[in-house]
Amino acid sequence: MEAIVFGFLAYFGSEVGEFTHKQYDEHIKCRIEVCEKQGEQEETVDTITIKIEHNGEVVSETQLGEGNE
Repeated sequence: MEAIVFGFLAYFGSEVGEFTHKQYDEHIKCRIEVCEKQGEQEETVDTITIKIEHNGEVVSETQLGEGNE
């Protein structure tokens, strides 16, 4: 029984990680496209927050920025 629970948690964790990684890639891609269109250099951002919500509840919240790139 414990193996089934552990397997589910490992699978769920990998899915959340993959989703977060895709969201971050899309965010960076959009920032680069916007900067290219405006002809400006990319501005520095202190902190990027990625939230994953399910049915109104925050499942995962990750902050990227100075100190935890």
